[in-house]
Formats: sequence, structure tokens, C-alpha cells
Amino acid sequence: MIIENLPFKIAYYLETDIQHIPPVVRLFPHIGGVVITENKEIYDHLLLKYVDINIPCLLIRNRKEAHRIITKNRIRIVIYPSYHTLYRGKAIQIFHGGLSDKNYVESIKILSYNFVLFPGEKTKDKVKNSGYLRFIPEWQIVGYPKFDPLVNKSMQIKPLFSNNRKTVLYAPTWVSQNIKFKMVKFSDYGESSLNLWVKEIILALHKDYNLIIKYHSRIFRKPNDI
Repeated sequence: MIIENLPFKIAYYLETDIQHIPPVVRLFPHIGGVVITENKEIYDHLLLKYVDINIPCLLIRNRKEAHRIITKNRIRIVIYPSYHTLYRGKAIQIFHGGLSDKNYVESIKILSYNFVLFPGEKTKDKVKNSGYLRFIPEWQIVGYPKFDPLVNKSMQIKPLFSNNRKTVLYAPTWVSQNIKFKMVKFSDYGESSLNLWVKEIILALHKDYNLIIKYHSRIFRKPNDI
């Protein structure tokens, strides 16, 4: 498959979740590129919610098809907002999430990337303390591109609350029952505080603050769970 009007040989590989889309949306107006995904939910969400941005998006069947697209179009750079690699072209890791302490940041998989764009000192230090930072060819601390409209005050929002309380956002990360990960060790709680402290957090804050709780899309609920 040849992609027309691709001025820069750049692709974004999105594999598992729709929350991987926002950082790509912020980068696309500056550097262009094409989204490649095997995930129908990502494909539909990108075309429906971000139709005004008009990002080219290819829904593929498997990684081999992605390899063929990258080769035929001579794509030189593949950008990843998650811990996946296609091993084609130069790989750039941009991350996508919040400020959690996921163990996969300290995984040897970080060495799969030619260029790592850290969201902050905390993430960089975790990689440094694991001993891998010195082996990464190039890295920079850049923040999260998806937060740019908030930082530069260009975001148009409507107030959610009509009081003078401060607002606290509690957005616990995912609770995983996935045992496929061979190179990354997760805690018994899936790297989330959700099963540990959610009730205590609500009880401690709800009387004095506006409290917003945003669950991760991959909490993997099961009967009698949360």
C-alpha cells in the first residue's frame, strides 16, 4: 500500500488503547505522518472524534502488514506512545500516560528505542536508576504534548463546579490480569492504587474538595470487583 502525499516519512504505531491517540494528535500538525493500527476501536475513535484534524489512518490485520507498509513507503521514523516496537525504521518513544510508577518504565525494553522523549525527571530517573539510561542513543525531557493546550491556556473548557473549592483529579492506572508480559514484572495490584486506597481517598477528600475520579479504560473489571 502506497500512501499519497506523505511529505515526511513518519508513522505512529498505536496498538492497544484510545488514550494513546492524544499525544499523536498534538504532534501531527507539526510533523505530519500516518497512523498504523490493528485496533478497530482506535481506528474508529480517531476518525470519529478527530475528524477535523484529518490524520491518515490505516487499519491493518497484523504486524507483517505494518512492516510492508513501512517498507513500501520508505518510512524512516516510527513513533510509539506505548511500549511496542515494529523494529522498522528509527523508533521514538513519546509515552502517553500520567505520573504513575509503572515498573515497565524500568524494563530493558526501553533500549528498543533510538530516541526517548521523557515526560519529566521522575520517569527519566527511574530509567537511570535501572541502569539503562546511558545505553539509550538519545533522549530529552519534553513534558506531555497532549497537555500543551492546558499549559499555553488555549484550551476552551466549561467549569464543572460552581463553588470555590479546589478540584482534585484522581485517575488511577489500570489493573491488569494479563500474564503475557515476559520482560516486565507487575505488582499484585497491576501497578494501580485503585484496589488499595480508592475508598480512603474518597472519604478523605470529598467533603473539602471537588473530586473527579477517572478510571482507566483497562481496569479489567470482573464480577464482585470494584
